[in-house]
Amino acid sequence: MHVRLSLIDSVPPVTRDIAIDPSTSLDVVHLVIQRLFGWQNVHLHRFDSADPFERWRADAPEPRAWLLPSLLDEFDGEPDTDATLAEALAVGGGTLWYEYDFGDSWRLTITAIDGDDTPRCVLAAVGHPPRDDSGGVHSFNERRAARSAASEPVDIDSLNTSAQTLLAATRSLPRLRPLLTRVTTDVGSEWCARIAAAVQHPPIIDDAAIAASIRPIEWMLRRIGPDGTALTAAGWLPPAIVRDAMRELNWEHRDVGMMNREDRTFAIADLRALMRQLGLLRVAKGRIARTAVARRLVNDSRTLWQHVAEQLVARQPGAVDRDLMLLMALQLVSGEALDEHPLAERMARDLSALGWRDRGGNRPDELVHGRVTPATASNMLSWALQPLRDLGAYPEGERRRWQWGSEPTPVGRALGWAMLGGQLAQVDAT
Repeated sequence: MHVRLSLIDSVPPVTRDIAIDPSTSLDVVHLVIQRLFGWQNVHLHRFDSADPFERWRADAPEPRAWLLPSLLDEFDGEPDTDATLAEALAVGGGTLWYEYDFGDSWRLTITAIDGDDTPRCVLAAVGHPPRDDSGGVHSFNERRAARSAASEPVDIDSLNTSAQTLLAATRSLPRLRPLLTRVTTDVGSEWCARIAAAVQHPPIIDDAAIAASIRPIEWMLRRIGPDGTALTAAGWLPPAIVRDAMRELNWEHRDVGMMNREDRTFAIADLRALMRQLGLLRVAKGRIARTAVARRLVNDSRTLWQHVAEQLVARQPGAVDRDLMLLMALQLVSGEALDEHPLAERMARDLSALGWRDRGGNRPDELVHGRVTPATASNMLSWALQPLRDLGAYPEGERRRWQWGSEPTPVGRALGWAMLGGQLAQVDAT
């Protein structure tokens, strides 16, 4: 589908002609507009099926609006995540209205136009758009009229690269979309650029690698058995299971001593806690048993692994925890090697960009800006990294539990891809 984006009331015109998949959801269309018009996604926006500034006839159809889901308690409308561009244009009779920044009120029309098939996204670009917080279209026109020099040409190639990178990332990794709508255009563009190579060449993982990754979870499910296992009087796993798990999973280098008590063998305690969090184990009446999901998946390594990847995000206890796991997935997909100190710095910056604040900061700039501190991010990473390591996302050291490589493994990159909603092709080990 070809559409023209036109800034309403701009003199001379500011337009962008683009080729875009008609099934693109409106929340992604919004992100494309932000990039093509140089805006930073720091204000509210909405889509309307009719011009909201006109007076409607009594017999006119009821207009529809599409907004951020978080605004639906305040404004009448529908989620912009649930409607496609084609659907919204059909409701509007071939034209859609878009408003960004309800103060300056930058308004666009989105109109279907004719065009031929092309691999490009941006087909034409006329005029340089206004900047954020610059006073509205009439002030914009006055400033343009006062300039005597000819305007500089628009860098269509740069706009095209930015839009195509965004569209490819959101199409391949759907769980990235809600994160991108919450950060500035610059931050979102940086995230998309980091994973652009992976989007072009998605990670591939064979069944043998899947089986090795999911082995700790499968081992525990099979050892507990279809009928479950009685816990000790104190509620811990039987010592024989703890000892066998450390030996058979080749985890003995992670600890010292007998390694037969769950309360003193943190690797097994962490594994059991993770499996309960993922909805694979349950405890009742002094016994630990598989859940219905675990019983269904225990003999299907790939589907179990996919379930674990999804639930690592979905079953986090809070919204900030889910965001952190999605950011860790982004880090895995990028394939970048970072040790824990710069990783904490990056996570603190990205969590802050998503709107999280750390009230415990004691430095003046932290108190003023209210951002997440690296120390807080480091504490969060201490629990977020371990399940990823147990699943083989990072290479393990040979002598100590806390010695881990900083570069994601191929399994880790695939795990991050699945956590972000990406689909993995099934490849035979041969």
